Amino acid sequence: MEKIIEKDTPIKQAVMSKMFTTVSDNQTSVSIQVFEGELDMTEENQYLDKFTVSGIPRALRGGPRIKVAFHVLEPGTLEASAIVEGANIPKRVLHVKPKPKRKGAAILIR
Repeated sequence: MEKIIEKDTPIKQAVMSKMFTTVSDNQTSVSIQVFEGELDMTEENQYLDKFTVSGIPRALRGGPRIKVAFHVLEPGTLEASAIVEGANIPKRVLHVKPKPKRKGAAILIR
């Protein structure tokens, strides 16, 4: 689990991205799950949604680079996107409308 947007980040600054990679040889897809919260265990945070990036070129684990970005468009609307660097794969975009349990909760992915 990775924390992407810290709690109480101002909306104008809430554009964050992080690079990820595959964990297995010849992995052709990754599933990105989006959570809201700050607790250590994923299961203790609020699940928002997930999306899959598929068509990743076969390579050794750690080879493909996947840029996952989050942008808070307005209070209550989150855009999550992923793109595989160097591959001709359309960008995957997910729009999430969280129902926060706490004001200003952090955004996490697993």
